[in-house]
Amino acid sequence: MTVRELIKSVAPLARHLKVSSGAVYKWIRVDRIPAHHLIKIAKYYGLDVLSLQPLTGSELNNKVTVVKKPRSVLKAALDVYVGVITVDKAVESTGATHKSIESILRYWKDELPTLYTTLEQLDQGRINLETACTRLTVTKYTMHGIRSKYGYAPGPIQKKV
Repeated sequence: MTVRELIKSVAPLARHLKVSSGAVYKWIRVDRIPAHHLIKIAKYYGLDVLSLQPLTGSELNNKVTVVKKPRSVLKAALDVYVGVITVDKAVESTGATHKSIESILRYWKDELPTLYTTLEQLDQGRINLETACTRLTVTKYTMHGIRSKYGYAPGPIQKKV
């Protein structure tokens, strides 16, 4: 679960916690909830505090860094998803971290096969960018970011003149 998946509506939660909406948006951006708010958030959503523990961390770092991964990491994550290999084997074969593989699995969930197939077909020229965007329900710029993140980027985005 990500902070964005947890927090469906920012304003009511912010009022409940007596923090600004901007603070909650920052938590969403960095995908971390300050630990001192965890119990109140768990009660607000009727969840077990321990289920939210992976989301704790400092909201002070508001820089989101995208680590570009080689294509092999996405393929390995897909293999873990379908049960061909374990996370440990994926880490060993790709050099990625446990957190990286688990993050891909947690974020993409049942969409992972669609993501992998879409990126492969787009790379091979079997589908166009518009079709890829429709399949993943993302914009073109988001699609460029996804392609770059998982090692499928054809090059820099061309600016229109």
